[in-house]
Amino acid sequence: MKWGVLVESPHGGSFLSKYSSAVILVKKPTGDYRYVVDFRRVNAALHTPIIDLPSLDDILDECGARAGKPAAQVLSTFDIKESYHCMTIDERDRHILCCNAGGRFLAYTRAPMGLSPSSAWLIATLTRMFSHTYDGGGIMNGKPALHNFVAIFADDFLIHSANMEEHLLHIKWGLNSFSNTK
Repeated sequence: MKWGVLVESPHGGSFLSKYSSAVILVKKPTGDYRYVVDFRRVNAALHTPIIDLPSLDDILDECGARAGKPAAQVLSTFDIKESYHCMTIDERDRHILCCNAGGRFLAYTRAPMGLSPSSAWLIATLTRMFSHTYDGGGIMNGKPALHNFVAIFADDFLIHSANMEEHLLHIKWGLNSFSNTK
């Protein structure tokens, strides 16, 4: 129920949805339990776009020197914690993502982990976000950030720059991109 990811189902019960998913508690190595929703039935009915993830070699090549761009000397990686929960599920589709948890009928309002298209949705969102033209000055000014100083891998992204001064500008621009993306 953190961040409003799961809410009481407005449909009055998950029995109204043929996709109602079971909830399973899985014991973690720490002894705590993880709340897991079995989305196999939902995933079987959804179209999952195929997204090619770059290899480590591809990402390292992006950091190397190319025509008009010096090799990266400074790197920062960012893991977008709880990134899937940042993507809102359209209200008309929430009946597909409902579950019965101890007699409470809940629906997801944001993309949950375990939903097969979630990774593709996130990568598409990051690609759109970082494809905008960088306007923060320096050698990359006027060029799209993606493949020039930003590389994306699943829910992580890497910012690479020729020097620390430029790197700080790139990081500021990258983090500001999150607040400007819907």
